[in-house]
Amino acid sequence: VHGFKKLSHVNRKELSRGSIVLPPLEFDTMGLWIDTDASVLRELVHDFDSGVHAISHAMVAVAPLFVSCTTSDIDCDHSRYENTRVLLYDQRPGASGVTRQLYSHIIPLFENALELLAECASCSYKAVGYDGGCPACLQSVPCDNFHQDLSRRAGVQVGKHLLRRLKKSNLRSASRIQPNELNTVIKPRNILIGRASWEKNEKEDRSRFADVD
Repeated sequence: VHGFKKLSHVNRKELSRGSIVLPPLEFDTMGLWIDTDASVLRELVHDFDSGVHAISHAMVAVAPLFVSCTTSDIDCDHSRYENTRVLLYDQRPGASGVTRQLYSHIIPLFENALELLAECASCSYKAVGYDGGCPACLQSVPCDNFHQDLSRRAGVQVGKHLLRRLKKSNLRSASRIQPNELNTVIKPRNILIGRASWEKNEKEDRSRFADVD
């Protein structure tokens, strides 16, 4: 619980919002992230941050197509401001190994996420002009920010750029290696996922972010 709303008993309209500050929850887990070239794309893609948020949701939504999991086994960073990476991580303390397995499918994972963003039969922005997703696609994933600031159109633009970059990298051959065959040393990283930020007081509350020490 990150906050609460006060609603009118008469018409159920929102009267005000309040935030609740809880002690941090820390646990060891595993994750993967992909840099989004924010320094370049932020100037080129309208609603860049919403696009990164959308592609993150889409990757979580299609993950069960590649590994045995549900969308409650992994989560993504739900940042609404200053996004610099797509981040997926295991929600179970100690790690369930889902994101480690997803590494072996990173390119088809991106391809299917892009297809979901562009071709959802229920809310395709090409057909109905709605850009925020629906319960059949992006909103099927739990979101700390209540599915605010999601842009399918921007997500497609960001995702296509990242997919081209991934296909040019050595991940195409490396991704064929099974996770238990990887000869890499897993280095611990401290990743901080802040509390959700409310729509109001945006200038003062930008605490939803991911950072790596």
